[in-house]
Amino acid sequence: MKFSALSTCLVFSTSYSSRAQLCNGNLGDPIINMTFGSGHSFILPQNATTYNRVNGCPSKGQFVISNFLFGCGNHTWIQMIGDHTGDHDGNYMLVNAESTPGTVYKDTARNLCENTSYVFSAWIANAMQDFTCGGNPVLANVT
Repeated sequence: MKFSALSTCLVFSTSYSSRAQLCNGNLGDPIINMTFGSGHSFILPQNATTYNRVNGCPSKGQFVISNFLFGCGNHTWIQMIGDHTGDHDGNYMLVNAESTPGTVYKDTARNLCENTSYVFSAWIANAMQDFTCGGNPVLANVT
């Protein structure tokens, strides 16, 4: 997964562990503030992902942009009932990357300034429940 965005919401159908690094002070305005919109009309920019878009629950190597899905992963995935942005009917991106390496989302920040620190952040959540894969889920490699 390659990123150059400052804010996005991605949901994976695989388990992972993460470590957060917190920053102090004012971070300023976002250079890129990516959300997945609301309703059913959001379209990703061309070549933003290597996964294939579907409507409804995604199979291996597919993704969906939605604001509510129920019963995916043969009921082994957590119900995804909305995004974190507070947008009315806000969407999230649910990727079924099950052993399918690829680019989840890619964007480019332009006109950056020299000698300036930039912070990348993303909201990423695991959609698998604890009992999935016999309690031994395969961890994602998110970079």
